[in-house]
Amino acid sequence: MSYSEERLWDLINDSWTRMSHEQRRFWEMIKLLPEEWELKNYGACWVVGLIG
Repeated sequence: MSYSEERLWDLINDSWTRMSHEQRRFWEMIKLLPEEWELKNYGACWVVGLIG
């Protein structure tokens, strides 16, 4: 994993401060607690939101 969970939270929180009101509302609908997933043919990644 290229980022620790702590670093990931720093990136999420820093990004949130730059979001518009509309972007924040969207983020609130799709966000998840960070989960580490293993994707076939890709490898490990952090999942922080889902749509659908």
